[in-house]
Amino acid sequence: MDDKTKTLIKLLSYRRMLAGLTTAEIARRTGISQPTVYRILSGQSQHVQLDHIIKIGRLLGCSLQWDAVLSEEDLITAQADRKAEKAVRMLQGTSGLEGQGLSPKELDRIRKKTKRKILSGSDRKIWRE
Repeated sequence: MDDKTKTLIKLLSYRRMLAGLTTAEIARRTGISQPTVYRILSGQSQHVQLDHIIKIGRLLGCSLQWDAVLSEEDLITAQADRKAEKAVRMLQGTSGLEGQGLSPKELDRIRKKTKRKILSGSDRKIWRE
């Protein structure tokens, strides 16, 4: 395993701990077996499949570029963006069903407010689905 791969795996392991995710949860969300996830993130696997690194990296919010990964702050902000967007899509769908669709400006205001609320909450809650 080359040095860049070792560094990336250490970063993924750190991101997993930061997110409070177990290897079993990562396995469930990525479709990779739990023993394989454990071997990858513990550095025990000498022959890591690139698609496994990509799946785990995407889940943990890492950039797929070998020489650039998100900072901790960027990782948390990106996750808050995803959660806020999901919440707004659900609100928009519900409002549309009731015939009370919201304007794009109002949806953007709600998205920003939701993101601020997510970022001001618990670090562990940001990763829960």
